[in-house]
Amino acid sequence: MGDLLNLERLAHFSGAALLAAIATATIYLHQCRRSYFNQIRQDFIAYQRQRNENSAESSTKKKTKGEGANPDDNTFVIGFFHPHCSSGGGGERVLWKAIQALGELKEGKLMDRRTNKSKKKSVSTSSDDDTLNHCKNLLVVIYTVDEPSATYEKDLLTHVRERFSITIPKSLSLHFVHLHEEKHLLQKSKRLTMMA
Repeated sequence: MGDLLNLERLAHFSGAALLAAIATATIYLHQCRRSYFNQIRQDFIAYQRQRNENSAESSTKKKTKGEGANPDDNTFVIGFFHPHCSSGGGGERVLWKAIQALGELKEGKLMDRRTNKSKKKSVSTSSDDDTLNHCKNLLVVIYTVDEPSATYEKDLLTHVRERFSITIPKSLSLHFVHLHEEKHLLQKSKRLTMMA
């Protein structure tokens, strides 16, 4: 009877130690993944700053910025987490329709379409001007688990145009962050399809 009790305690202790090891490993993996995401984010911010500096140097018409000015102050970034953005379902149609609307907003077409529908006079309000000013440097980022390729963006936009009859304006800056190395962590889910 004493041996059975000791064996039961040992099994209980072993189970608790195993659960503690699993919890520790899970927390460690989560922190590694979070660190990886933060590194991608920092690299993207550095890339955007470099791009803004290069465009500011090449343009002679731009005003010179004061000391300590942040080059990203006028860039409005909208990110979509849509792991399977290249699929052809209803969730993808919603994604690409939203991106098309952002492109039209950047070009000023959405405001024209809204004004024409309501048959109002073309009077610009300060809120419309503020919206258009924010959209001049609009940047859309899509996080996906698709494998990157040299022609990924071109092929995907062709697929979107053929499948949904949605054309994304060329003036819209569209960037993809490929999380294909984390694909095993982002398996298809019936609950989560897109976050913006």
